[in-house]
Amino acid sequence: MKKLLLVFFIASMTSSHVECVMSEAQLKSAAKLLRNVCQPKTKISAAQLATLQTGVVNQDEPEVMSYIECILRTGQIMKDAKLNIDSLKSQMANLPPTISEPGMITVEHCKDSPKSSDKFIAAAEFYKCFYDDNPANFFFP
Repeated sequence: MKKLLLVFFIASMTSSHVECVMSEAQLKSAAKLLRNVCQPKTKISAAQLATLQTGVVNQDEPEVMSYIECILRTGQIMKDAKLNIDSLKSQMANLPPTISEPGMITVEHCKDSPKSSDKFIAAAEFYKCFYDDNPANFFFP
C-alpha cells in the first residue's frame, strides 16, 4: 500500500504542471517583507528609498549600496557579486505577466551588467541596468 501511494504521488507530481503566478497583492507583500528585512539592517532612510525608485544610486551612501545588495541577496538573485540567473528567471516567471514578460527581456539585457567583484558595486550595476532598461516597468522593494 505504501508503495502504491508513493507511485501515485510521484506520478501526480510529474504528470501535471501547475503554474502559480503571484497576484499584485502577493507581490506587494513579498516586497514589504524584503524591505522589512533590509531596511533596518542597512539603516537606509525613507528619502533614500524614494530616490532608489527613480533609478538614482549614490555610491557614496553606504546605506544605499548595502540596501541594494541586501535585497538582491535576500531575494536569492545575487550572492558575492554573482547573479543567479536561474533563480531570477524562475522568480520572474512567477510574477504577473505585465511584469514578467518585459522583465524577462530586461533580465537578458542585464545579465552581464555586474562587472565588479565588489558585491555592493556589482549589485548597484545590476540595479542600474535593470532600471535603465525599462524604467516604466521598474519595481524594487
